[in-house]
Amino acid sequence: MVPQVIILHQKKVWLFEKPSEVVIASRIDEVLPSLYKVQQWVEQGKYAVGWVTYEAGPAFDSAFPQREVSIPDLPFVWFGIFDKPTQHPFSVHHDKDESPAMKCQAQVSQEEYKKIIEDIRENISCGNVYQVNYTFPLETYWDTNLISLFYRLCFAQGEGYFAYIQTDNYTVLSISPELFFHYQNGEITLKPMKGTRPRGRWYKEDRDNLYELQNDPKDRAENLMIVDLLRNDVGKIANFGSVEVPKLFTCEPYRTVWQMTSTIKAKTEKSWVDVIKALFPSGSVTGAPKIYAMKLIQQYERFPRGIYCGTVGWITPQNEAVFNVAIRTLLHHHKTQIARYYVGSGIVWDSDADKEWAECLAKGAILNKLPSYFELIETMRVENGEIFLLDYHLQRLQESADRFLFPVSIPHLKEMLLNYVNKISDTLYRMKISISPMGEFFIEHNPSIGPTKLRVGLAKNPIHSQHLFLYHKTSCRTIYEQARQERLDCEDVLLWNENGCITESTIANVVVQFGTKMLTPPIHCGLLPGTFRQYLLDTHQIEEQEISIEELNNADAIYLVNSVRKWIEVVWVEPKL
Repeated sequence: MVPQVIILHQKKVWLFEKPSEVVIASRIDEVLPSLYKVQQWVEQGKYAVGWVTYEAGPAFDSAFPQREVSIPDLPFVWFGIFDKPTQHPFSVHHDKDESPAMKCQAQVSQEEYKKIIEDIRENISCGNVYQVNYTFPLETYWDTNLISLFYRLCFAQGEGYFAYIQTDNYTVLSISPELFFHYQNGEITLKPMKGTRPRGRWYKEDRDNLYELQNDPKDRAENLMIVDLLRNDVGKIANFGSVEVPKLFTCEPYRTVWQMTSTIKAKTEKSWVDVIKALFPSGSVTGAPKIYAMKLIQQYERFPRGIYCGTVGWITPQNEAVFNVAIRTLLHHHKTQIARYYVGSGIVWDSDADKEWAECLAKGAILNKLPSYFELIETMRVENGEIFLLDYHLQRLQESADRFLFPVSIPHLKEMLLNYVNKISDTLYRMKISISPMGEFFIEHNPSIGPTKLRVGLAKNPIHSQHLFLYHKTSCRTIYEQARQERLDCEDVLLWNENGCITESTIANVVVQFGTKMLTPPIHCGLLPGTFRQYLLDTHQIEEQEISIEELNNADAIYLVNSVRKWIEVVWVEPKL
């Protein structure tokens, strides 16, 4: 198989094909000579892209434990040597189809995991170590297009240091958000990442998760511990007095998680190979003190890490080097079609095993079903040249854009919408705006706003309130379309969740009247935060309360509400429940 390499960095795609040479180290004593050989190629004007596995560590420090068993046919070092790559801007239009979910199986049970965490905590309580980064693999069979999967995972991650490396025996998909080091003109930047929270489903939940991460003393202590370790490591090669920490405890958004990072900078007269020798492996994936933590890692981890927790990087002919910490990295074996993706977390004395397990699963959530392409949608009522609830729509759009990392300029969009409306002569119409993941706007209008009276029945099956796209108005409408198809006797259906509580319809929020009370389900039940719904809440015309399916029997009336049709009369087709 001809090696192929794709680098995706800072929204640009670099394509490398047909290497002039491949540099490989299959034994520990070949690791350093192979890196020096790569350096020689770079000095001759070549690009180099490749990896150093976690198990290569003893090549840089004989005190690091050496694992007897490694991943078969996976070299410690692999670098392709290339001429100048072709480049183009990154677009998520590579694959508009929804890719199947990766149904991965953890290779460690939760019970085994909890027992190991307790053993690590015992070592910490005895003063042997302060922190240990314990990891385990998720595994699945995968025989689908790997390049398509790579782009989908890049889109799911959002930002980072991404590389696709296809070799004879393995293909590596490194979708790492963590910078190991950036080296240019004698300046080194490190960006260790410690502290994770899942992204929230809706705005308030997302902000609550962010606030919790920002203010969690355990995460801050863990992050600071790794910063101190890396400052010590980089100090071995840094110019005297040049090591500084300009940023501490920065929380960065990705599409599935919030991550806490810190930034370390230093200056050096050494080469990028010397930087690897001093820093490898990154303290963020070992623990502290590094050597003792690595010994415990070898004791407790049954599976070699391979490229995971090593580094994947590239060097340009200008001697600029960018290396990631190879987390969020998938290794696919061509012969068996087995894909292995590791997850882990830093364990300290006050770690809770159940929470650490949940954090690991959150990191693996990037493999779950996420469309490779979708658009944000807003549909608005325009009457007599006025856009109804425009500011509500723009606020919701901004929140969804922040959640999914779509680069949207709300002031520019507002100006475009107002200019568009000024050119339309219709007195009442529906205007729809679609926004691509790259921030492109598409506007259209329809003179029909739709009926204000509908025959409505109950959906046949429940929706699950954990489904992210219930909380955002997007082009992902599979859930709604399926619910409608199952009730062709109705013009719309009322959805309900796993707890038997109603949520919304496929086109509108729901308001249920009980006497003088007008109630709507709260957001956490699993529904879109509609703009007209929010307006009615803000003006105290309705209030939030969970409503079970059974309680509909006592309702005086059921209404659907959205910002285009406002109040929609419901003809309820169901008998008494």
